[in-house]
Amino acid sequence: MPLTALDHTAPQGYITLILGFPFSSTGHDDTNAMNHVYERLRQAFRRWPFLAGYLVGNNKFSTTGLACSVDDGDVYVAWGLVVEGQNLRLSPDQFQWNFQDLLKHGCPPSAFEQELLCFIPKEDLRPVTLKISFINGGLLLGFAFHHGFMDGTAVAQFLEYFASTETQARVDDSSLSSMRSHRAAFTQTINSLAQTTDISAGAMPEYDFDLSRPVNQPSPTAPPAEGRILTLAAPTVRALHAQAVAHLRSYHNNPRLFVTIPDVLCGMAWVHVTRARLHRLDTTTTTRFATAVNIRRKVPGDIPGGYMGNMWVRVLTSASVRDLAISALDDDNSTTLARHLAVAALSTDAAAANSKSATSCYGAAALAPREVDQALRRAIDRAHTGLDASVWLGLGAGLAYGIPGTGPEGTPAFVRKPYSANDGAMNLMPRAGGSQGGADWEVLLALRADDMAALCALDEMGAWLCRPPTQGL
Repeated sequence: MPLTALDHTAPQGYITLILGFPFSSTGHDDTNAMNHVYERLRQAFRRWPFLAGYLVGNNKFSTTGLACSVDDGDVYVAWGLVVEGQNLRLSPDQFQWNFQDLLKHGCPPSAFEQELLCFIPKEDLRPVTLKISFINGGLLLGFAFHHGFMDGTAVAQFLEYFASTETQARVDDSSLSSMRSHRAAFTQTINSLAQTTDISAGAMPEYDFDLSRPVNQPSPTAPPAEGRILTLAAPTVRALHAQAVAHLRSYHNNPRLFVTIPDVLCGMAWVHVTRARLHRLDTTTTTRFATAVNIRRKVPGDIPGGYMGNMWVRVLTSASVRDLAISALDDDNSTTLARHLAVAALSTDAAAANSKSATSCYGAAALAPREVDQALRRAIDRAHTGLDASVWLGLGAGLAYGIPGTGPEGTPAFVRKPYSANDGAMNLMPRAGGSQGGADWEVLLALRADDMAALCALDEMGAWLCRPPTQGL
């Protein structure tokens, strides 16, 4: 099965998620839990047999297609090629935390090491892998989804089916043929759009660069970056959202103007990250915010909403440092903050809604697949001025997985990504209820240490947090 232009331009690594469940067990309980997880994985592969295939290409960073057959959904789980089945119960020497301590300390990002808790193949790269780990009082499921084949929407679909009780009596061979036909149709659509897409320096200046020049890197003398979880209580977020919407409607004299809570949280992070960097930025500097947009409803042609592949583009919005953050520096008034959040939120919402921007992005993907990632990274410049956000609200939280031993609800107590600290990267973490309900909101943010300290100050974003930022102990 060939990959599309958007598959080629997606990051060629794994989207990794760790789901944490309370679990009090004996050896027999461990076996029941493992059998349930294996069976749900088998059912998911029967539903989408191509996900049990393997990616082929020159190396792990250059895949050209997916090798699969209708038999794969039943074969590969048993072979252990997608499940890491060794050393399932971690000793305290391997993993120092017990489950209750993790919860007590806010599940700090640094506790979750990818090499320990996820299964990343060194060869025969699989679209989906899973590692099961038992710790004292808990069960951790470490999923890895290859971004060269799946995007966040596809991951959400997979997890919803994995958590369900739906079964397939046999491998769904029709899904393989329909996936091939949809990919062929999408490739034809992209190639057609590419014929009218102009990526010249005048039309799209972000593509005016020399491939031999390295992408902007942090200064070698800069403090190291660190990743922290910033937690905001639901009532606080609702109040900020209401203030931002009220300001927008009043300022633009439009009672129907609206931005979502994720828009406001992204805007809030953008404002405060920019303010935290003021000690090293000129006020005329341009700062950019980037986020991924699902384009399944924007693509011409018969592409189903349940398409299991990459169907997203990254879009950008920009503002000067002065316009975004500088005038609110000495004003703690919540109305002033609401104004700045509203401006940033409206900008991020406008970027996401801009179908013209999305069309040019996937047209450019067909014309210049090697350049797309570099062009975006250069334009965002997240280590210096930009913020690159991923909204993961729907990825796995709040689902009832029904794993024996995980309680009557069977829902995860937390969802984390393995620890990394890439300056200027942000994740709006999975949340029970998505944008609804009373659960806390969690923002995983990575910044260099001095910027993080400034951002977490009690007269900055720290004022809105309901618990101290968690990194590790």
